[in-house]
Amino acid sequence: MRTKTNNLINILLVFVSTFVFLFIIEISFRVIWTPDENRSISGFVIEDPELVWKLKPQSIKELKTNELGLRDFPYNKNADVKILVLGDSITWGHGIDDQQFLYTSILETLLKEKHPNKSFEVINSGVPGYSTFQERIYLEKYGIALNPDIIILQFCLNDIFEPYLTLASLGGDNQFLGIDTRKAAEGIFGWLLQHSAAFEWGVKRAIWIVKKREEYSAKKLCQNSLSNELIQAWDKTLNEIQLIINLARQNNTQIIVLIAPYEFQLSNPVETNQPQKILTNFSNMRGAVVIDLLPYFKEAEKIKGTPLFIDENHFSRLGHYITAKVIAKYFDEKLVANFTH
Repeated sequence: MRTKTNNLINILLVFVSTFVFLFIIEISFRVIWTPDENRSISGFVIEDPELVWKLKPQSIKELKTNELGLRDFPYNKNADVKILVLGDSITWGHGIDDQQFLYTSILETLLKEKHPNKSFEVINSGVPGYSTFQERIYLEKYGIALNPDIIILQFCLNDIFEPYLTLASLGGDNQFLGIDTRKAAEGIFGWLLQHSAAFEWGVKRAIWIVKKREEYSAKKLCQNSLSNELIQAWDKTLNEIQLIINLARQNNTQIIVLIAPYEFQLSNPVETNQPQKILTNFSNMRGAVVIDLLPYFKEAEKIKGTPLFIDENHFSRLGHYITAKVIAKYFDEKLVANFTH
């Protein structure tokens, strides 16, 4: 009897000592370790259980959201032709203080001028920080229900690696745009990630050991030989694009992949357009149309005095205007005629 009691006491002592040890470690990490955070433009978005974040309802003119919760003018559900644009902060309009100067708004105006007997609705569903997995979820949950005639997937090079920088579950910052991205992780892993600083530190260090975080840059995407990190990121991204194309095809909807360039690519497009080539070949093989803006921006660069970008990848007003003109020209030649008779 005494032996059994002693065994129970020993087990209890081991349990208590282990708990105290882990407790001390946890407290130490909470005091010493400061998680990575990215609070840029925080306050523009709110948490969402499926999308991780979405636009916060706004009433001020520059950022006003409509009844769909998007940075767009009032939604015309009865329009003859609906064009749904999926995108990130480029489509949302980072740095553009008036919605009428976004390429989505300009495109709608150009189409109305060209086809006055038809009504057009260009739906701007762009959200800062979004990458293809969130655009795919939005399309599944909300976009298809709008019954678009055409879907435009605006693609930026950082879509390939951004999830690895913005989602804590993939080794990214624990906060992005003011949103706690740890909440996107599910199950016991997600609970520990949210509630244990020591566990979060361990996960990040484990991921950073396996993956080289410094590989995640647009310039490294333009190299002829890619690291394993970027190859895996490409595979994940292309899989998401495949799902978007499949969803469009299932609903008999034409899809266009709109590739937005980085400013540095304009200095030497021939040597830096590897990402455009990969995405164009992939999309064309699956029946999706591709509009690559790089050659158009390169041509427009010859117009001196007005910049096309406000930073490394966000368009100026001129950049938005050129984008709208390029899309409108393609529509006139290929698509809109199908909807205007």
